[in-house]
Amino acid sequence: MCRATSRLSCFLVVILGLGGLAACGGGEDAVIRVGHTPITRATVGHWMEVLAAGDYRSELAKPPPAGLVSDPANYSRCVRAVRRQSAKAESKAEADKKANLCRQLYAAVKLQAVNFLTNAAWYAEDAKEHGEKVTDKEIERKYLLTKRREYPAPGQLEHFLAELHRTRADEYYLLKRNILAIKLLERLQRQHVDLHSRNVATKLAEEWQAKWTARTSCGPGYVASQCKQYKGPETVPAPDTILQQLAA
Repeated sequence: MCRATSRLSCFLVVILGLGGLAACGGGEDAVIRVGHTPITRATVGHWMEVLAAGDYRSELAKPPPAGLVSDPANYSRCVRAVRRQSAKAESKAEADKKANLCRQLYAAVKLQAVNFLTNAAWYAEDAKEHGEKVTDKEIERKYLLTKRREYPAPGQLEHFLAELHRTRADEYYLLKRNILAIKLLERLQRQHVDLHSRNVATKLAEEWQAKWTARTSCGPGYVASQCKQYKGPETVPAPDTILQQLAA
């Protein structure tokens, strides 16, 4: 549903998804490529941890434990992380259930991270194609403004980021994504596109997504709907559902 109230209307609601702006690193061990942008396995693993921590904090309203997910998978570490959050004794059946849920969580968050990162790279590549840039000063200014407005107490923002396993660099990537999203919207508006029309926004978003999907190549084990190798439906449950079951 397009319920955005700002001018970042239907178009961005449709195409943003989980998009963030990722640090993709070198191309030698890339598992995904979007145009000229490589995404490494280490980057996928980092954002899996970040996204899982954010989902955990959002769904369960408490600090997330370290070790829920990693790439490559470490299910025993995930089970230990869950156990640290509970003082209850558990039966073998309950332990087996936790291990199975950790396997599901790995698959779900990995899929989430791949979509997040490919969408991020779409923004970066699209901006390059149109000669759009975001300077370090723009990002720093946005960061400091957010800190003053939303986290005014000394150390408050730093504590929040640490709790969610996020770094200041991660925040910069996310801020850059927001800036590029606005630049994309402004460019489309200069072209007199009616982005307030659901039909127009959806059609435009589908065309944009098809263009970048065709330029996205994903290696075995990293194929998601935003990759040109994608062949079928994704049947992995949402991470928040799995986290609720793990915490039960």
